[in-house]
Amino acid sequence: MKFFGLIGRPVGQSTGQFIFNRIFSSKGYDSIYISMDIAKENLQRFAQFASETMSGFNVTMPHKVDIIKLLDSYDPVVTSTLSCNTVVNSEGNLNGYNTDYSGFLKSIVSLKNEINGKRILIAGTGGIFRSVCTALFSEFRPESVTALSRNPEAAEMKLSSLPWLNRIRISNYENIDEEYHVIINCSPVGMYPDVLSMPFSESMVLRSETVIDTVYNPYETALIKTGARNGKRCITGLDLYIYQAVESLKILTGIASTYSEVRGLVEEAWKSREFGKN
Repeated sequence: MKFFGLIGRPVGQSTGQFIFNRIFSSKGYDSIYISMDIAKENLQRFAQFASETMSGFNVTMPHKVDIIKLLDSYDPVVTSTLSCNTVVNSEGNLNGYNTDYSGFLKSIVSLKNEINGKRILIAGTGGIFRSVCTALFSEFRPESVTALSRNPEAAEMKLSSLPWLNRIRISNYENIDEEYHVIINCSPVGMYPDVLSMPFSESMVLRSETVIDTVYNPYETALIKTGARNGKRCITGLDLYIYQAVESLKILTGIASTYSEVRGLVEEAWKSREFGKN
């Protein structure tokens, strides 16, 4: 039996364990997938454990950046984003991949007109932010991008090796007085169980045109609900999650799945548990 899993802190909000194990069962794939709450100080110990016992694992917040230094190799997308969410064990060597980048691109493929030439405001500067910004600058032409961080100087230092850093402005949450066409949440704010919180003020949402959330649980976050209620174009985090999961499953196991199959399993997981309900 092969052993796969998800690491992060927290991991209780993830449907990954349910989805992967159901797919393994339906395909007759002799494997198990377990969610593991791993503290930052235990990440190196976990990497050693994984290289000895696991076939691969997924990575969620807050480890998508820190895991990279523990890998033996990684693909060009990890190099360009400095973020990793999928790791394969190849004969004891840990090889890293990033499926958030392509997942985000697929989820916003219809938004060329909403993004090109527009001012963008992003909350959060962690792992998913790096994939989102790399996608924005690779495939779109925004007028400007501003990122919000509780500690702008520290965030700038952590992002210093990324090629697009000089194309964004990093600010704290208190110094935002402009209007932005597109607002994107790349922070965990609004994620289950903190379902009533928003990373932006309601007035900021009202002044925007397009609202994008990378949080998928719940399906409609407080941010998405506020945007939809006020007639904004809204993109939830569910599409990003599903597209990256399909690609990650293929990388980890070779199993080809589909968007509709994974979406159905996400919805089934929500129905069988107490989270993600609106």
